[in-house]
Amino acid sequence: MSDPNNPNIKSRTTPQWALYQRDMFWRDNEGELPPFSTEPGDLEDLAKETLSKGGWYYASSNAGQSYTHLANRQAFYRHRIVPRMLVDTNKRDTKTEIFGHKVSAPIGFAPIGINKIYNPQGEIPVAKVAKELNLPYCLSTAGSTSIEEVGEANGAGPRFFQLYAPHDDELTLSLLQRAHDSGFTACLWTLDTWQLAWRHYDTANSNYAPYHGLQYADLGASDPVFQKRLKEAGIDPKKESNKAGAMWIDNVWHGRAYSWEKLPWMMEQWKRISGGKPFCLKGIQHVADAKKAVEMGVDGIVVSNHAGRQVDGACASLDALEKIVDAVGDKTYIMFDSGIRGASDVFKALALGAKFVFVGRLWVWGLSIKGELGVRHVMKALLADFDILMNVSGYQSVDQINRDSIQSLPNSANMISLSDLWIVVENTVYDLTDFAPEHPGGASSLSISHRQFNLKLTWKLVILKYAGRDATQAYAEVHASSLITSTLPASKVVGTLDLSSITDEWIKPPPEVSSTNAPDSKPPLDTLISTHDFVAAAEIILTPKTWAFYSSAATDLITKGRNTSAYAEIGLRPRILRNVKDVNTQTTMLGQQLDVPFFCSPAAMAKLVHPRGEQELARGLKSVGSAMCVSTNASFPIAEIFESISQGPSHTSAGRELPIFFQLYVDKEREKSARLLKHVETLGVKAIFVTVDAPVPGKREADERVKADETMSTPMSGAKAKNDKKGGALGRIMGGYIDATLSWSDIAWLRRCTKLPILLKGVQTSLDAKIAVEHGIDGILVSNHGGRSLDTSPPSILVLLELQKNAPEVFDKMEVLIDGGIMRGTDIFKALCLGAKAVGIGRGFLFALGWGHEGVGKYAEILKDELETTMRMMGVTDLSQVHPGMLNTKAVDHLIPDAGEDHPYAKWRPKARI
Repeated sequence: MSDPNNPNIKSRTTPQWALYQRDMFWRDNEGELPPFSTEPGDLEDLAKETLSKGGWYYASSNAGQSYTHLANRQAFYRHRIVPRMLVDTNKRDTKTEIFGHKVSAPIGFAPIGINKIYNPQGEIPVAKVAKELNLPYCLSTAGSTSIEEVGEANGAGPRFFQLYAPHDDELTLSLLQRAHDSGFTACLWTLDTWQLAWRHYDTANSNYAPYHGLQYADLGASDPVFQKRLKEAGIDPKKESNKAGAMWIDNVWHGRAYSWEKLPWMMEQWKRISGGKPFCLKGIQHVADAKKAVEMGVDGIVVSNHAGRQVDGACASLDALEKIVDAVGDKTYIMFDSGIRGASDVFKALALGAKFVFVGRLWVWGLSIKGELGVRHVMKALLADFDILMNVSGYQSVDQINRDSIQSLPNSANMISLSDLWIVVENTVYDLTDFAPEHPGGASSLSISHRQFNLKLTWKLVILKYAGRDATQAYAEVHASSLITSTLPASKVVGTLDLSSITDEWIKPPPEVSSTNAPDSKPPLDTLISTHDFVAAAEIILTPKTWAFYSSAATDLITKGRNTSAYAEIGLRPRILRNVKDVNTQTTMLGQQLDVPFFCSPAAMAKLVHPRGEQELARGLKSVGSAMCVSTNASFPIAEIFESISQGPSHTSAGRELPIFFQLYVDKEREKSARLLKHVETLGVKAIFVTVDAPVPGKREADERVKADETMSTPMSGAKAKNDKKGGALGRIMGGYIDATLSWSDIAWLRRCTKLPILLKGVQTSLDAKIAVEHGIDGILVSNHGGRSLDTSPPSILVLLELQKNAPEVFDKMEVLIDGGIMRGTDIFKALCLGAKAVGIGRGFLFALGWGHEGVGKYAEILKDELETTMRMMGVTDLSQVHPGMLNTKAVDHLIPDAGEDHPYAKWRPKARI
């Protein structure tokens, strides 16, 4: 504990920050405790509890999948502080100097916008605390308080202005002039954020919508040039606040890049306005850019990747810092931000050559939790931590912190031990000790979230086997590589594996065990109460290859995810006070009567899940009065599937047989397909679904990573599994026979091959739906192959909306079906409201097949129960009563394209080659 009677305190030019620790310890003697824990994880949790959903995601969102954010934190683990002993640190001092300002510590307030989203007073309390602590404060152009008010609140404190440069030069000059007039003594031009990155949660929550009303944009709204621009545009900010706010966003994050050619003008203008005060560049990450900046005469650079909020997958700022310091550290003033969570991080950045460090999210969380008091508590705690760290590690001044003060992680392999349960995945060491469940897997796990469920599965299948070893290959066989990085907190990243330290013995894999799952790993069927439970449980009971084959989707899995999430964006409009005692879920599909408006979409090789494969699947579907579409790549010949149906009893309300449809992949050897069509017609198939969205197989990386059983084949297509240099994807390798030349002109050939109704499976635009009508097609299945063909193709439900908007006549001229992403009864209801006659379900029924026909029946009953509940809540008693007016689609209407092939504004076309 710091000694308040230390005679050297008076010799310090800065406060003995460490005494704040003593103050906190003393609080209990006065019947109170410190305001809150300043442990970064606790701060995050408290801020999340306090903030609105939008506020939390604005504070925490990162670009893309947060890879850069994670890299920022990982980078700090690669360096270790080397303490010095018997050093007289009683006379230590945290002071430093930046741009002529003598400040209390090499720590400043990073520029962060829209502070009013965290606290009603916005930037004011932050500026006040910065002044009080004599730490530099940097105001963002995206501030929610005017420049003048912030300057007044900061008083005599050192302050800088961070510039998001508009393309309107007059507006830029106005902002710079206001900053200078308000006492801001340096300009930091941010280079990395003229275009906002795709931040999933920010986007999902419309987090920049507050700007549309200018309620959080006082810095811009108060600018005289911007006010003039509003007047020129005929926008009254009081009456048209949304337009005014949007205009400010278009000036701040305009999406139009600058080049180095703009730098001399920008620098010259600030120097002219400010009388020669420092001009710096923020967002430098490449050595070449740092050299260019120095060459052009900037006064400093901030090595930063915008805290991982701009370029996903970018290098860590700390890694970039080391290289940049080596290149230009003696030629310019180098500052640093991104990823700072504590005093040791500040120390490491200084040791690697930064002269000054900016902190952002820490004070944001403090502001969110308790306003000015929260900011003060967080920053004084950080200063105390830094002061104490210098004390206990033997450093008397900031100037003594250099490369000799740290060393890289010396031997991460030797740090891994079974007792601590650390594992290595892709050369990163993770501490998974805290994630050990008492009962891994099994039915007891089904009440937790899907991510938690996956972590428990990771424990079950990987950790116990690979504790203390490299689990990269085994982990990849079960999970997408992003799961561990997106699920585990950064505190569980121990560091990077020191490849030079590993031994031959360590490389050896652990003894192999059977790849089949234990008999008791399957949860009892009666414990599964939703379709999501079947998905989670299937991941346990299926072999890694089977799970990879069925759960995988094309490339980044965007379409697969949006298939489901798009339904959540469409709202229901319930009606009340209607007699809904009795509801009827019956419908017709291609002339066949069904007890439920859903059927099993075609999926290959069901025998991977159950020894009786499609035969058992058919029995389950028959029991609920559904229908089944058999794939060309089915595990059994279709005749055997028909035979199994006839052997099983019918449990439908009218004792009906199960309608069977057939899905056709057209073979390169067309005669094979012609013979197959004649054969299935004689068996009693009711219609042909021709797959048109997979002329070639999509790239499904999870499927590629797991080796295929080369003894596997399908009886109708004759395709055989094998492994090659690309991997072992069943979809790719076994789809090699598919004819990629299939075109509209072949419809006539198909008509000659069969008299059955023909549907096109895989229609994804209204354009092709219209062409299908012109060719006399009997129906279409709106589908993107479950996201398994072309990633970023539209979610199926949005294609239905596109049809309603651009080709409503299609619904009267053919039957429209849909599949993809359907998980709930509400999803089924929404699809029916938008004109679908029935919906197809693929993966879900296959996962349920793990419990045989009973599991399939249970899965179907869950959906039927949910659909009946939805119908009653909506005031509907018969499916003939549904219509689009029962839905609120405003959240997705802007995603629906206009009719025609042309882009709404991009008119470019490639020139014809002569």
